[in-house]
Amino acid sequence: MRTNVAVLLQLLWWRDRLRSVVWIGIMTLFIVATAVGMKNLFPDDASRQTFAALAEANPSQLGMLGHVYSDSVGGLVAWRVSAFALFVGLFGMFTMTRHSQALAEGGQLELLLSQPMHRLLPWRMSIVWSMLNIVVLALAFVGVLLWQGFAASSALLFGASFVADGWVMIGLTALISNISQRARTVNAVTAVIMIAGFFVNVSANIGTDSLRWFSPIVWIQRTQPFAGEHWWPIGVALGIVAVLVCAADIIARRREYGVSLLAARPGPAHAPSRMLSAWGLWWIQQRNITLAWWIAMGALGMFLAGLGQSMEQQLHESEQLVALMQMLGDAQDMTLAYLSFMHLIVAFAAAAAGIQVIAIMRQHEQRGLLDPLLAGSRSRAHVFVVAWAGALLMSLGIMAVYAVAIGYAHQTTVATPAITIGDSVVGMVVYVPAMLSMVALAWVLYAAMPRAFALIWLWFVANIAVTWFNDVWGLSTTVTQWFPYYTTPSLMAGIAYHPIDVLPAAGVAGIMSLLAWWLWCRRDIVSA
Repeated sequence: MRTNVAVLLQLLWWRDRLRSVVWIGIMTLFIVATAVGMKNLFPDDASRQTFAALAEANPSQLGMLGHVYSDSVGGLVAWRVSAFALFVGLFGMFTMTRHSQALAEGGQLELLLSQPMHRLLPWRMSIVWSMLNIVVLALAFVGVLLWQGFAASSALLFGASFVADGWVMIGLTALISNISQRARTVNAVTAVIMIAGFFVNVSANIGTDSLRWFSPIVWIQRTQPFAGEHWWPIGVALGIVAVLVCAADIIARRREYGVSLLAARPGPAHAPSRMLSAWGLWWIQQRNITLAWWIAMGALGMFLAGLGQSMEQQLHESEQLVALMQMLGDAQDMTLAYLSFMHLIVAFAAAAAGIQVIAIMRQHEQRGLLDPLLAGSRSRAHVFVVAWAGALLMSLGIMAVYAVAIGYAHQTTVATPAITIGDSVVGMVVYVPAMLSMVALAWVLYAAMPRAFALIWLWFVANIAVTWFNDVWGLSTTVTQWFPYYTTPSLMAGIAYHPIDVLPAAGVAGIMSLLAWWLWCRRDIVSA
C-alpha cells in the first residue's frame, strides 16, 4: 500500500508534468544559447577583456547584471545569466502557490484531506515539490555548462547559487501563504518583495553597497563562479531558507484550517450593475494584470531607449556580435538593428500576454466561475467576443505603450535619433497580424482541446527558435511560412514592405478566430 507521501508526489507530478517541463526547458535553452553564444561571439581574450571593461563602464548593465568578476567565457556566462534569478524565483513561487492556495481554492485540498493524513502534509509536500523543481532546473544548468566544457567545480557553484535563490523565494512564499487564502494575493505580495529585491540589487551594484545583503540576486552574484568561487553565500542563503520554512510551519500549525492571518473579505452584499456583464467580469479579473503589463512596457521602452547608445559602442567590440545583431534585427545600422530586435521581443511578449488571458479564462472555467455568467442572459458568443476583445486590448496595449515610450525617449534624448515616434509605432504595427495569429491559435486549442491548452507554449517557443535561429538552421520556405513572426518584415530596418506581405497571417488569424468561436459555442463547459 502506497503512503500518503507517494500519493501526493504522484498527484503533484501529474499536475505539473507539462508545466514544469516547459519552464525548465525554456530556461535551459536560454542558458544553452548564452553559453554557446559567448564562446562564438568572443573567441579570444582581447575581445572578452574589452567587452568586460565596457560592461563595467555601462551604468545600465552594471545595475541590471552586476559586476563582471572574470573576463573568461564562463565568467561572462555567469554574469549574463545572473538576472535569471528573478525568473527562477518566479518559477518557485508559482509552483508553490499552485499546489497550496490554488489547490484549496479549487476544492481539491478538501478531497485530499478526507484521507487519513496530517492536515499540513499537502502544504509541506508543495514546498518539497517546489524545491525539487528548482534542483532539477539547476542540474539542467550544470549539465549545459559541463557539456560546453566548463570546469565542474564552477558549474556546480553556478547551479547551487540558483538553488539557493529559488529556495529562498519558496521559503518566502511559504511564509506569506499564511497571510491570505487566495493564491493571487500571495503571488502579488511575494512578487512585490521580489521586485523590491531586484531594485535593491540594482542599487547595490551601482554603489549603495550597504544594501547588498537584502537581495538574493546579490548573493548569487557574490558567489563568483568561474572567478573567486565563494561557497559561503550559499550557506547564508540556506540558513535563511531554514528560518523562513520553520517560521512558516510554526504559524501554519498554530492557525486553524482555512483561516489566514488576513481575514477573507466577503465583499459587499450587492454587486454593482457592471458585474452583470461579461465586460464587468473581465475588468474586475484582468485590470490589475493589464495595467501592470502596460506600465512595465512603458518603463522598459524608456529604459531601453537610453541603453541603446551605450550598447552600440559595446556591440562593435565583437564582429561576431555585430553580425548576430544585424541578423536578428534585419538591419546594418547597429542602433536600428538593436531597436528592431527589441520590437520583435515585445511583439512576442504581447502574444504571451494574450495567451495568458485565455489561460485565466480556462482557470475560471475549471473553477466554475463561468457557469453563473452563462446561466444569465449572456450567450456563449457574447462571452467569447468579450474575452477575445480583452486579450486583444491587453496585447495591443502592450505593443502601443512600448512603441510610443521607446520612440519618444529615443527621439528626445538622442541628438540625431535613428527613429521617431511614428517610425516606432509603424514598426510595431507590422507585427500585429503575427501576434493575432498566435493568440487565435491559442483560442482554437482552448475551444477544441481545453486539457491540451498548454501545448500552445510549445508552439510559442518554436516560433521564437525559428525566428532567431533559422538563418543558422536553414529550414526550407515550406516550413518557415508557418511561423508568422519569421515571415514578418522589419519596417525599422528599411526592408521593402507592402501590406500584402502580412495578409496571410491576418487571414489565418481571422479564420482561426471564427473556428474558435464555432467550437466554443458547441462544446460543453467543463469544471474540473
